Amino acid sequence: IVLHPLFGDPLFQDKQLLFVYYKSKPDASVWDEKGFSVLSKFRWNANAGVFDLDSEEKLIQQYDRYPWHNGGPMVFGSDDFLYFSVGDEGKDEFQVISTQRLDGGFFNGVFRIDVDNDPTRSHPIRRQPLSNANPPEGWEGTFSQGYSIPNDNPWLNIDGEVLEEFYALGARSPFTINYDEESDDIWLIDTGSDKREEINRVRKGDNLQWPYKEGTLESE
Repeated sequence: IVLHPLFGDPLFQDKQLLFVYYKSKPDASVWDEKGFSVLSKFRWNANAGVFDLDSEEKLIQQYDRYPWHNGGPMVFGSDDFLYFSVGDEGKDEFQVISTQRLDGGFFNGVFRIDVDNDPTRSHPIRRQPLSNANPPEGWEGTFSQGYSIPNDNPWLNIDGEVLEEFYALGARSPFTINYDEESDDIWLIDTGSDKREEINRVRKGDNLQWPYKEGTLESE
């Protein structure tokens, strides 16, 4: 979870927001490895002193076939854009389709979006995320909505050929993301497979190399 940078400022009532990344499935009482990774925002109810659960607006819903490597760490940078990271969908056999691509879904990367929809800095979503497989019959689909794409994101395409939300590529199983105010750096803690754990300073357009490399070692 992360609060909007202007949360608590009475001059910005429309910014009293909480952002939550979570895993869900249609029937929470039934175990299933498959589900959805969801990024939602909730509004603060000042009268009740709580966030209003009925105010939920889903910004991203991504079908995910495995409960591991879902990621979800989030942070706001000095630019007031929201950064979040998602892993490689978990299973080794998913890596071919879930990694090192910009034209699929929200996997294997660090993403950067404008939740304020500022038209002077960002533009509307031009491409919807894709699922790597069809969800079970009767389940909802994969989608994104309600935010904009920063105009200086590293991979922009007016024809909608890539997911412009990507800020960096190549994350495996992101655990924590942090913003260092003194150095203006984004740091990502990424869980390794069996050789290395990683702490990565993430710069715009970086490739963090998974699954080609784990730390300094090339994968077999």
